[in-house]
This record gives sequence, structure tokens and C-alpha cells, in this order.
Amino acid sequence: MATERQSPDGLLQQDNLSGSLSDIQDDPDFPDGNWLTYITNNVDTVCRVSFPTPTGNPTQGAGLQEFKIWIRRQPGTGIPSCRIDLYENGALVTSGTLTAVNSNSGELKTFTWDASSLSNANGSLVECYIFGDAAGGAPSTRCTVDIGAVEWNVTYTPPGAKTTQYLAGNDCPVFPYNMDVDSGKLPCPPPYD
Repeated sequence: MATERQSPDGLLQQDNLSGSLSDIQDDPDFPDGNWLTYITNNVDTVCRVSFPTPTGNPTQGAGLQEFKIWIRRQPGTGIPSCRIDLYENGALVTSGTLTAVNSNSGELKTFTWDASSLSNANGSLVECYIFGDAAGGAPSTRCTVDIGAVEWNVTYTPPGAKTTQYLAGNDCPVFPYNMDVDSGKLPCPPPYD
């Protein structure tokens, strides 16, 4: 197995959020100061992003795939919540659970999932859906969420490694300089007898 970090390559949906794809392509572990920011303080927010196709098929197994986001509450003192879901080509596949967003400066949230739930094994249709559940009430408490960074930490199976195939038996010449090499095969390994 191998791993790689995927940044979003498309901002497919943004409800009650202002900003662009470049605002959320940074690493959530080392976020920059850019955010998708709320438009109205007591309205739910939604962000859905796509990713490039991974180098190899996402490896199946519980918790091997991870979405990670950098998120904050804004602007009031209430406690909104967020949920991270796995979508594939615009359709819900697996839903996370709502968790409180307590920080006004930013906090990490993660959601792990199993690639066995994908209908397309190569991961080319994977999407991360982020739902921010606004907190209402008095004007000073009303708040929703801003999104600062999104990533998919992919565990994948590397494409099949080439196997070395040597000429064998009667195909092996007595001397290595008299070789008649088939395409895709290497000369006979020593000893040449």
C-alpha cells in the first residue's frame, strides 16, 4: 500500500459561502489564511469538492481513506456543528456524524471511510461534502461555519509492478554476446551455460 495527499480540483457546490477553490486547496495541517466565508450568519453552509484520480485504486478496508478539513465558527458565540460525508458523482455514499465546531480561529475535523463502498474502484468520482449546521438564537449568538482547507488522504494500491522475465531453457545462448533477445525479456541470468 502507498499513500498520497489529494487537494480538491473542483468546487462543485457552495451554499452560503463566498470564495473560490484556491481558498481551500491548502493542507489542513498547515492552513493558510484563506477561507470560504459565510454570507449569512444563521444559515447552514454546504461545500462539495471533487479530487483528481488517485495514482492507484483506493485500498479497501475500514478507516483507510480519510477526509480532513480545517473549519471554524463565525461570527457569533453559538456552537454550530459540521458533518463530513463521502459523495460519489453527486450522490451520497456514506454519511459522517455531526460534531461541534468550537473554535473561531480554526480546528481540524476528519472523517474516515472504506473504499469498498465506492462504485468506481479507481476513485475518480470521489467527492467530499461538508455540511455546516448553523446556530440560531439571539443576534450575538448566531453563527455558522467557514471552511479553510480540504484534503483526501488516499491509501492506494500501486499499479502492478512489472515482473522481470528472463529467457530460459533452449532460448539461453551459451555466451551472453550471442543473445537473441525477445522484446520484453532480459538476457539470461548468469551462469550462461
